Amino acid sequence: MQHDPNKYLFDIASAAREAVAFLGNATLDDYRANDMMRAAVERKLLIVGEAASRLARQFPEIAAKITDCRRIVDFRNRLVHGYDAVLDSTIWQAVRINAPALIQEVEQLLPPRGPS
Repeated sequence: MQHDPNKYLFDIASAAREAVAFLGNATLDDYRANDMMRAAVERKLLIVGEAASRLARQFPEIAAKITDCRRIVDFRNRLVHGYDAVLDSTIWQAVRINAPALIQEVEQLLPPRGPS
């Protein structure tokens, strides 16, 4: 059963936005010292990667419009299967540097929201 691609796009943008919010103004040292923050951010990145994976499988033409979609999926797989080899600095940089651009890009693919 195919799902609505907008659900996956929404999940990507939403989880990425939450990962950014969870970091707040934390420095890399703050991030390293806070187990709960690390767990929460990693969980959101797993959601981003899983939604991107499903989007790529079911709607490859839409996934192709997301810069580095394959790398996002690969990053998710590395977090799941090679979690012990992923550096905190890599995750922190992914959220600080890459997530804001991803959010903006994915939000442009979503249909405009009407008044609530």
